[in-house]
Amino acid sequence: PGVNVYGPSADGGYTYMTGTSVAAAHVAGAAALIFAWDIRSKPATYLSSTNLKTTLVRGARRAATRIYPNNEWGYGILDLYNSFEQMRLQ
Repeated sequence: PGVNVYGPSADGGYTYMTGTSVAAAHVAGAAALIFAWDIRSKPATYLSSTNLKTTLVRGARRAATRIYPNNEWGYGILDLYNSFEQMRLQ
């Protein structure tokens, strides 16, 4: 999620950004949504940080031609929808 992300710039306009800082913001937002969903679910499971990581990793999209985790893609491409599906099916 950290490549060519369109967002606000320091000069008041908008720009494209790439990097781990951008990716970290996306993953933090995804984690917050999963925590909020878990709190609202009945019964709430009270996710630990380890379970949250497992949920995100299981939901990630992966290319069949790569071995994961790796230095370029980590555990794969963040797929929040699939992460929610993984939680729903458990």
